[in-house]
Amino acid sequence: MQKYLILFILLIFIAFNSGCKTQTKYYYPGTLIPNESVAQLRIKKTNFFGKVAVHPWFQLFSKEEEEWNTWDINFELEPWKSFPNNFEKLWSLEKRSKFKDYKTGDYKKIYQWGYIAKNRIFSFMGADGGKVVMEWRGDEAERIKRILIVPQAYPYIFDYRTWPGPNSNTYIAWVLKKAKVSFDLPAQMIGKDYYGLIGGGFTTTRKGIQIETPIVGLKLGLKEGIEVHIFGFTLGLAPRWPFIKTPFNNIKTLKPKPMK
Repeated sequence: MQKYLILFILLIFIAFNSGCKTQTKYYYPGTLIPNESVAQLRIKKTNFFGKVAVHPWFQLFSKEEEEWNTWDINFELEPWKSFPNNFEKLWSLEKRSKFKDYKTGDYKKIYQWGYIAKNRIFSFMGADGGKVVMEWRGDEAERIKRILIVPQAYPYIFDYRTWPGPNSNTYIAWVLKKAKVSFDLPAQMIGKDYYGLIGGGFTTTRKGIQIETPIVGLKLGLKEGIEVHIFGFTLGLAPRWPFIKTPFNNIKTLKPKPMK
């Protein structure tokens, strides 16, 4: 019994201290621009559940437009309910936003489609805040862009629930699946596996399958390993270090890369 207790404590220690190594470097919005389209997945700990949950968003650089924009699900944006006949609304909230055009220094215009927001970021995120957990370039970034610029296609555009979903993590997972871009989302992104009362399909890596309900779910994949979802929380075994998945794992992040 004592041996099993020691093993359990060791696994918990690994969960808390794993995944802290950084991967390849990423582009950082500055005075220069990349020579190709770039899509970044950024996250930041939430104010209330930062230990086990994060808020994600896409930061997108379009080669054609030569500018950076953010896209996310923003639960602060409920005024759309006052405009039921105006599906797309341009808001004049520049003074509340900290996101500026790096070329002109002016506050960016804010667009909203239901709960989907372009360039309307939470105060705790900051203009270039958060950690980058993945960056796609070239064709993959273009595929993500093609999904983002058609927000009306998102099936939960007028629906938001912090738990069990659909929420900001549900949106990120949906975009990646529609863009056919492979990435195993962190366990802290509660809501990434939301399918309604019951549902399923391919995983975000496109190398696994899952079946989900708000209470319990199961995911099997070559990259994901085995995951059990209990009330949206992820517990599982992974095929690579740290080999176990919990909401307490540290998330791998990227280092800034000066643009040339």
